[in-house]
Amino acid sequence: LQQVNEFSQMVKAIAGQPLKKPQVIDLEINGIKLTGYLENHERALVVYRYAHLKVSDYIKAWLSHCLYNSSHDKKQATYLLGKSEQWVFEASSRIDYVAEIERYLSYFVIGQQYPSSLYLKSALAYQEAIFPSSTSSRSTKTPLDKAQQAMAKTAVYEPSYAVLYPESLADDFVSLIDESFVESCELLNSCWVHRNALAQ
Repeated sequence: LQQVNEFSQMVKAIAGQPLKKPQVIDLEINGIKLTGYLENHERALVVYRYAHLKVSDYIKAWLSHCLYNSSHDKKQATYLLGKSEQWVFEASSRIDYVAEIERYLSYFVIGQQYPSSLYLKSALAYQEAIFPSSTSSRSTKTPLDKAQQAMAKTAVYEPSYAVLYPESLADDFVSLIDESFVESCELLNSCWVHRNALAQ
């Protein structure tokens, strides 16, 4: 309980109190209307989880960062806070936020037609191997090896794989970690390139 309270205090110290009014998003990009709300805090956008961060957390934080900064003149940082790692996406005039959103929208449209090859747990292992943090331990395994290892573990307890993919893959889900997977992971590169470790 003490650790949870300390984590909660860290979130408040970084981002301040939640704002009563969420930030309104109303954009149209490539003919696609994006409307909704971002839960903002006094000093920054923040995505947090008192657990190990998942790829979905990175995507949520990065897209929130891009959506806010593409629709507001006053740019703002976004914090991604996990139990054992904390990151910040700094606001920058060098980032084309609209182009970043366009990339995700294109991938979303394709994903409505075909099963996605962005297997999230394998993608996290792959990205962390491509962009290791300063605290990462050295490994002789390649990023692809790491992704395949993660897939082998995931396929054991992921029943949706058996539904989505042919029976011929039942004993060889690792073969899904191929060129299309690597290409899909390129979508995530900006999340890792622009993340900065938060000073402790």
